[in-house]
Amino acid sequence: MRLATEIDLDHIGQRPVFGMPIAIWSMLLTAFVMSFGFFMLIPLVSVYYTESLGFTAAMVGLALAVRQFSQQGLMLVTGSLAERIGYRPVLAIGMLIRSAGFGLFVIATDLPRLLLASFVAALGGAFFEVSARSLMARLVPSNHRTHGFAMWSLASNVGLALGPLLGALLIRTSFAMVCVVAAAVYIVGATSTMLLIPPGIRSSIGIVRPPGLFKTIGIVTRDRTFVVFSIIMCGYYLLNTQLYITVPLETLRLTGTTNTLGLIYLVNSLVAIGLQFPLIKYASRRLGSLQIITSGVALLGVALLTIGLGGGLATILASVALLAVARVLVEPVMNTSVAGIASKAGDGLLASYFGFSALSVAIGGSAGQLLGGWLFDLASELGRHAIPWLAFGAIGAVVTASLALYSRSAGAARLEPELP
Repeated sequence: MRLATEIDLDHIGQRPVFGMPIAIWSMLLTAFVMSFGFFMLIPLVSVYYTESLGFTAAMVGLALAVRQFSQQGLMLVTGSLAERIGYRPVLAIGMLIRSAGFGLFVIATDLPRLLLASFVAALGGAFFEVSARSLMARLVPSNHRTHGFAMWSLASNVGLALGPLLGALLIRTSFAMVCVVAAAVYIVGATSTMLLIPPGIRSSIGIVRPPGLFKTIGIVTRDRTFVVFSIIMCGYYLLNTQLYITVPLETLRLTGTTNTLGLIYLVNSLVAIGLQFPLIKYASRRLGSLQIITSGVALLGVALLTIGLGGGLATILASVALLAVARVLVEPVMNTSVAGIASKAGDGLLASYFGFSALSVAIGGSAGQLLGGWLFDLASELGRHAIPWLAFGAIGAVVTASLALYSRSAGAARLEPELP
């Protein structure tokens, strides 16, 4: 794979290593760091604060929702900023802010400080996530984007596999040790970004002045096809975020120990790593983009519903394996579709489209954290532990039906990749 032809030919990022430019390897390292640092700490937050500090699941859900909504909700603003000053510096700054936020978890022993740490970590994510995805879309030629984002997902899943394992080991020392090591990981990511990524990359090198924030918001919000799709996908993120709150809490309830948390994330990521390329290749040959996304959402709903059927740890492991398959199907295709729609809309809009798409994560993910925490507390009080999983199964059915109806609309074809 080569870099897109308009990228600086003299930069170190162009040099090939094992058949790929260094810049692409650096982006895969970025994907790994984002996932590795996140999953080292965040899955332990719900368990540590409920078991060690006496927080309710709803309180932890509120803090996680603040992180989710703040991070994704600010991405439209940070995306516009990235178009003006370049993706690379915004990405590096975001990594450093996330490092500071994770460091604050060390002293976050009450709800106000937990909310502050969550917000600072979220602010860092708002800077780096939209910039990273936009940078990957710009570095890789458009006809290789699905493959490029599949590699991105593969690197992210490796981080998902290893992060919780290291977190589970470090928490035996202390929760503070987990926070410090996770924070240090993001400093490594910021350094590699500044050293190995060519400077000055935006949506289009030829733009003298990218559109301003309000203009880009107006352009994106008038794109009715994209807006409706983003609204529907809120449901996907509501379900997907249960991997960070109700799944670990249910695992702890069933097993009584945090030692199994690393196992559920290891199974989830190993399945994703093993199936990433063959599954997306198989699906892309036989299904359209919307059909792949719809299939993934349906599978996600079934996976969460399965936990409510009982069966203990074995059922949860089977469920997280299905969650991995769903993510493999949805996320690379989703990223490719957003990049394709943005390129058709005009120059200077790539990060803004990714930023607006992140509102789906902000709204859906935050609702998922709040709803998940509340439903888990309710189920515990009533002694009916299937309640959350039945609700998530029903939501999955509604979102799947909505995507099926949406696929019949005239504008839905814009989500399909252009034929070479």
